[in-house]
Amino acid sequence: MSSGWYERISTPRRGACLVCGQQASAGGQSIYRDGTSIKKWREQLCRSCYLTIPLIQDVGCVSCGRGIRCSDCVRQPLAPYGLACNRSAVQYNEQMKEWLNQFKFKGHIGYAHVMAGMMLDQYQPLMNSARVKFLAQQRRKRTWKSTVCAWLYPYLGSSLPDLITFVPTSLPRLQERGFNQAEVLASNLATTWRRPLISCLVRVTDYGHQSKQSRAGRERSLEHTYRWDGRADEQLKFWRVNEQDHRVHILLVDDVYTTGNTLRACAYEIQRGMQKNEYNAIITSYTWARA
Repeated sequence: MSSGWYERISTPRRGACLVCGQQASAGGQSIYRDGTSIKKWREQLCRSCYLTIPLIQDVGCVSCGRGIRCSDCVRQPLAPYGLACNRSAVQYNEQMKEWLNQFKFKGHIGYAHVMAGMMLDQYQPLMNSARVKFLAQQRRKRTWKSTVCAWLYPYLGSSLPDLITFVPTSLPRLQERGFNQAEVLASNLATTWRRPLISCLVRVTDYGHQSKQSRAGRERSLEHTYRWDGRADEQLKFWRVNEQDHRVHILLVDDVYTTGNTLRACAYEIQRGMQKNEYNAIITSYTWARA
């Protein structure tokens, strides 16, 4: 027996899965504690594709956010470069590599929305480690403004950053792709969290794709690659902390954490730029994937 016209128009329509083309919707959308929608990114995937996402549930290394203990952080810690810690939403396997390829090199913006949605969902659980809580507690004192904001927006936790920035790309890469994938992800986070997005750095050299270089090659090519963008000084003038001795939490966003050399180099230059502007900055980084 065929359904009537009312049943046909009242039945929710579901699109095709972004990945495999089957019927989408993996089972609802993400919500904050107060019921506010974060992103309907899960509705763009079928249940099978959603269940294959290798989300990082447990942090094995409190420094870089890897799911297992990390010898890289013993050999080359993040802290001396001014980077407090890193967190990543998913493990970078072959499937996630293809998703990034669809977004980064083929310009499929639908993947960007899904990737940003993962980062939004994963941020609070990943940042709930003792180390990041310590950073948030020491960052600033409670003021009337922060008290009102906490009452109006309880889902915006204290571990959220004050400012958000991103790893820059070179001008040739920007002209080739038409966008900076790290900036797109950072913009999604900033918009959802109601935080300022500031371009702190410029890339002055380009040594090709970092993914195709050895560890030693990455370290050599990143020397003097990034520098503080003087235009950020003006952007910072529109943002003020309540007292000069309070720390500023800056979140540095990128797509993939491989060896951490890119984030180390960026964090080092951001620290120098913030000190020049007389800010005491705490820098944490957040990437979509961790290799």
